[in-house]
Amino acid sequence: MCTVSMVFDYGRRVWPEPYPAPPPFSPWPFPNVAPSPDPLPTKEEWEAFWELVEKARKFDELTGQPDCEDPQKSEWVKAIEARLDRLEGDKEDGGTTSA
Repeated sequence: MCTVSMVFDYGRRVWPEPYPAPPPFSPWPFPNVAPSPDPLPTKEEWEAFWELVEKARKFDELTGQPDCEDPQKSEWVKAIEARLDRLEGDKEDGGTTSA
């Protein structure tokens, strides 16, 4: 396994993939409970994570590890970045855009 893959595995444990929201109504006997927010990295955390990814890529190159990009991990990155972009857009317009 390449080092980059291990770094992405760690990131996915720290910031899990977003889960779909439960239906707005839960039939008896289950109460309506608001979903807990999915954890998201701060801008600084995400930038530091990408520095780590780049260092892992360099290490993989130096040690002859294969390029082992996983499509699922790429989708995770896209999902996290889309959520961060939406949050950043909310901050810029004063929070009037739905997230």
